[in-house]
Amino acid sequence: MAEQPKISASEAAHRQTARILEGVSDACVVLDRDWNYVYVNARAGRLFNRLPSQLVGKNIWKEFPEGIDQDFYRAYYRSAETQRFTQLEAFYPPWNRWFENRIYPSPDGLVIFFQDVTDRRTAERELRQLARVLEVTCDLVAVCDVQGSVRFANAAARELLGLEVGLPGGTRRLEDLHAPCRQAVARPGDSERDPEGLVAGRDHAPAK
Repeated sequence: MAEQPKISASEAAHRQTARILEGVSDACVVLDRDWNYVYVNARAGRLFNRLPSQLVGKNIWKEFPEGIDQDFYRAYYRSAETQRFTQLEAFYPPWNRWFENRIYPSPDGLVIFFQDVTDRRTAERELRQLARVLEVTCDLVAVCDVQGSVRFANAAARELLGLEVGLPGGTRRLEDLHAPCRQAVARPGDSERDPEGLVAGRDHAPAK
């Protein structure tokens, strides 16, 4: 049986590092001081729509010239110059996507972990839009958790229930509110309770 070739300690360490980086949930690339790819994990390759092997040894700005002068370009250079960790979440116009980057500098280059956060940003924007709509509606809208703490109340609900603007929702409990007002808020356990126990009031005025 042929003897297996021995590998150096540095090669073994490199392989172990590569296995770890392949297992992380984020995309990851390693750049040397000349801005050439030293390593690209599989998740990064999928985001780039490129095979990692096609990028290793290539210059990032020649492969992706559209990235020059973008927010991430400036962050990479700033991190390399200052040798300080940088975390940045920004919109990337060439791809019409939002990305979060965590940039770890060293004298040898940069290690960059990143992920596409477009779906989260879209969901947050839609929630803000919904909150603005709920705030100005004439209907009472209030949300309580399973412990009965008021987590959200729009202007109509705050006026009816005596809640103050700006107070965290959990500062008031349903049981602490005046009895007629409590009837204007759906309680945990009713037919409209969601899977997390959050419920929304439906009535515009207290029951008589």
